[in-house]
Amino acid sequence: MNTRKWLSFALLLSVFFVFVLPLTIGGAESSKSSFEKTIGEVRIVLIRVGYLDGADGDRVFTVTYAIEVPQKGAFSDLKFSSEDEVVLSVKGKPIEDKDFKEMSSLSAAVEKLPAAAGMKLPVAGKGRAILGEEVDFKGLQIMGDRLDVKIRFSWRGQTIAASFQDVPVR
Repeated sequence: MNTRKWLSFALLLSVFFVFVLPLTIGGAESSKSSFEKTIGEVRIVLIRVGYLDGADGDRVFTVTYAIEVPQKGAFSDLKFSSEDEVVLSVKGKPIEDKDFKEMSSLSAAVEKLPAAAGMKLPVAGKGRAILGEEVDFKGLQIMGDRLDVKIRFSWRGQTIAASFQDVPVR
């Protein structure tokens, strides 16, 4: 009887270590870190990549992200370039200007961005501020359900570039 209980216990432990533990190690943590990058004192959080209904009824491909920086000089030290703020690529092939009609961007408090509705949003740490960015690509059709996203901007004169690989398209 003791042998039977011991074998049952050993089997239960084996199942735990083989099947359950790998799901908990890196599960939520790895998905969080794959869409969040910290470079120096700047944190970039990719919130949403996918299609939304535009004001004119057309579907618009949108990249929504947040930037967290120290509160002192927060937004006066932050600068965006409309040419290469967000660079997209599919299976290593960059998406070019000819692949979409128009690109536009909107900066606001992260909770005020249209694509942020219903999404889990980052919260600023103590002494820090968050700015939301939404970049729209009108006329862009993505073939596939994943792509790579590179976000570029300047913070206190330093170019910041955060790359996110294999991002799911919603």
